[in-house]
Amino acid sequence: MNREDDQGRAPDDATAAPFTFVVGPSHVTRWERLVRIGALPSLPGGMAFIHAPGAPLWDLTLFERAQREAADPASRVLLVVGDFRFGNGIIGSAAAANADPFASGFSHVDHDKISPVNDQLMLERCQAALARWRQAFGARLRIVHWTLAMRAIVDRKAGRHVDADGRYCHPTWSLAALTPPGDPVVPDLGDCLRLPPATFAECILDNDVHPSAIGYALIGHLAAGLPLAAALAAAQAESRARIERAFATIDGTIMVVSEGEVIDRLLCHFGVGDRALLERCGCLFRRQFSVDSLEEATRAGVRTIVVLTVRGPQQKSPELRRLQALADTLSRFPAFRFVLMPLDAIEAALGVNAIKRGALRKRGVGEVKAWLAAEAAGPLPLAVGPEVFADPELATWFQPSYRQQMTLRGVLGLLIGAMRGQSLRPRELALAVDAAIFGVSPRPVRPAA
Repeated sequence: MNREDDQGRAPDDATAAPFTFVVGPSHVTRWERLVRIGALPSLPGGMAFIHAPGAPLWDLTLFERAQREAADPASRVLLVVGDFRFGNGIIGSAAAANADPFASGFSHVDHDKISPVNDQLMLERCQAALARWRQAFGARLRIVHWTLAMRAIVDRKAGRHVDADGRYCHPTWSLAALTPPGDPVVPDLGDCLRLPPATFAECILDNDVHPSAIGYALIGHLAAGLPLAAALAAAQAESRARIERAFATIDGTIMVVSEGEVIDRLLCHFGVGDRALLERCGCLFRRQFSVDSLEEATRAGVRTIVVLTVRGPQQKSPELRRLQALADTLSRFPAFRFVLMPLDAIEAALGVNAIKRGALRKRGVGEVKAWLAAEAAGPLPLAVGPEVFADPELATWFQPSYRQQMTLRGVLGLLIGAMRGQSLRPRELALAVDAAIFGVSPRPVRPAA
């Protein structure tokens, strides 16, 4: 059992909060790692994780582990429900004939088994398993239908399963039926069907609905019994407090611009209110380098502009493997100090699979180190040098997934370092990042204009 009862600073009422066992698929796998590396605080009262990527809620191994490890009647069990299609490979197998809805050895989604009939079979299996979870853990169980609720947000934003009156109507999975008002075990998530999708967009990182830091805090508050609106407000307040703590003692103003969509790896951790607060703290984000952004930087008194670049040896295109063309463009604007952050190259060097490594061989650290050393002689400064790969904190800045995602710890570290005007050395920034995530008394930030 992986216990995280000593991670971070607990709130004042932590002694009154129960110990929480969190059960689920990859959302929980990620949660455990983020708490372990100090990218998120633990829940009040402490927590342990029971998980397997792609595991259905009827996975027998997880259910038996939860019964065994969460035997203390004073503890809480939080079941984070993933895709109802997880484990649909069971359809047509010998195990499908068993009356018991629980089984082992099935995970993820078999796309060849997706059909309206099979989806209905999976819904019935999940409903039977949910009844068993309730029977086993009673009132100390919390069931959060995260994937169902956030998938509704993604679908509504894309116009999928929306009728002529604008109502979300999935042909099989009914969020309203599975999260009815007044159920003490299952939080009512009906607002995900009624409020604009943008209300909850900051809770997820991608279309696979992996939770952001705000999303994990939201789940925690739902588990503690807060209704959805109050839980979201509390999660958003925690995010704003992190920003205030991170930048309260740093003066100056910078602008962060991006090539391509690299900047989304930072912005996905912040809501709309967070971004306004970041600007008041002196950190401006603009998606593209343009004349308009430079004029805005001039008006805001920006002297340093951090450029998040996709260039590096991981690129297959020869013109994207060098920084020279970008440096030539930026040198036309001598009023600003440009700092280049080859975020894509660093993340690719740490890649755990060929998709993330791009054109790099094997892990690619050596290739990127050599490239950083060579590019350091260029006309514009780099925000990071080859020595970063010897930094033990670097791995905590990235999420080891198929997508190129930074952790909140990495985003805050990058921004704090950029605001301080120093080369990015994760270990040297660790204390400042800890203070932002786990809490110190912040000084007030600049008032809104």
